[in-house]
Formats: sequence, structure tokens, C-alpha cells
Amino acid sequence: MKNSIIILMSLLFLSCNQINLNDEKDMSNACECLNPPTEPAAWDYPVKPGMEEWKQFHSNEEMASACQIPERVLSSLSTEDLTKICIEYPLLADVFAFNFLSDGADKLYNDFNGIRELFKRKNVSKELLNHYNCLMREFEFDSKSVIPVWSMEFLLGFYTQKADILTNEDCKNILQSLLCGYEKEVVHDNPDFSYPFPINFYARAHLIIKISPQSIEKIPGGKLNGVFNSDRFDKETMDIINELTYELIK
Repeated sequence: MKNSIIILMSLLFLSCNQINLNDEKDMSNACECLNPPTEPAAWDYPVKPGMEEWKQFHSNEEMASACQIPERVLSSLSTEDLTKICIEYPLLADVFAFNFLSDGADKLYNDFNGIRELFKRKNVSKELLNHYNCLMREFEFDSKSVIPVWSMEFLLGFYTQKADILTNEDCKNILQSLLCGYEKEVVHDNPDFSYPFPINFYARAHLIIKISPQSIEKIPGGKLNGVFNSDRFDKETMDIINELTYELIK
């Protein structure tokens, strides 16, 4: 495994075309935080990072085992509560510790019963989108903010690949919110973080080919392009993903 956060910094040299949302479709409603998730979920992890018990674990397997949701609880959780719990999964950011996001995604899905259950539920995209939109509403571009945003964008992209019940409308709503998020990520005043988030492109790329499978022909290398399973891809790919995004949400 390799810390992909370090690799992400290699994208500093890339410059993406700045897109003016005012010149395109008005997406303000699609990107609104309609229901801020303020109430705690009905269940919480009994052992979490920072606790003495957590410090006693000697392996990732022990940590993952301690984070499983009891089956009797899992079946009784609302989709809203389960979404909150999955977003707070202590090992969620481990997906970025792999050379390929696809490997991290597989480990997450295999390790955590909460994610497997969540992806079977209805209206998951609505819950994930609301969390993402609310997170981006409060977003300040600093080192403490990037991991939660990356994690949410990863979940949106991963859910897109796993879910069988997503409609084209669902996909376009997610795509719109991710574009709003991208605009907030690249239009900022912090010179220390002057690169766009690669995870946003990863999520949008999977949505694009879900909505329009033939679009894969426009992406260099097709499904072998790094945008689909890692954080390594070039400016040409970024420009094409931006162009295809606008074509699909018009």
C-alpha cells in the first residue's frame, strides 16, 4: 500500500479550465443543503480512534472487526442513520492508502457490513448528496477539510458503481452536486492548495459512463484511464470530464 495523499500533491502542476457556473445551467437548487444533519445517529462505534482501546489494536483487521455494526442494530437502522454511521466509519479514509482507489473500495466493501447494507437501501443517493452539499456549504480549503470532502466524493463515486437502482435522474443530480463541489474546490484563495481534487473527477467519471456509456470513447485510454481507479491522470482527461459533465446536465 502507498499513501495516495502524497501522490495527490503531484497534481499541483496541473491547471484546469476555470468554469463559470453562471454561464451554464443554474444548479443552485441541486447543490443546496436542504436538511443539515445535526442529530446524532441512533448508533455509534463503541471504539474509535483516540480511545485507549483503539490504541491497543495491533492490526487493521482488529480495527475493522471492532467497527462492525451488530446485525440486530443494522437491520433496524433507518437509511438516514445508516448513512451517517457509514460516513463516520473510522477506517473510511483508508481507501486512499492504496495505489488504486478500486483496491481501497474493494477492501472497504469487504470489511464493513455497514457499507454493504447501505448500498442495498433505497434513497441512498439522496442521503449522500445532502451530506455532501451540507459539507461543501461549510467548506474552507485547508488541510483539515480535504479528507472529509475526498471521503464523501469517493463514497458518491463508489456508490455509483455498486448501486443497481440508480436512475439517470439520480445520476445527474449527483453529477450536478459534484460539479458545484468542484467549482468551490478550484475557486479559492489558498495558494497552498491550488489543485483540484482528483477524487471529484473519479466520481464524475463513473457517473458519466453510467449515464452515457458511449462517452467512454471520448476519454483517452477508455476504462484504462487512471481517472477510473486512481488519482493519476492528466489535464486532457480533466478537461474532457468537465466538458462531458456539462453536456450531460444541460
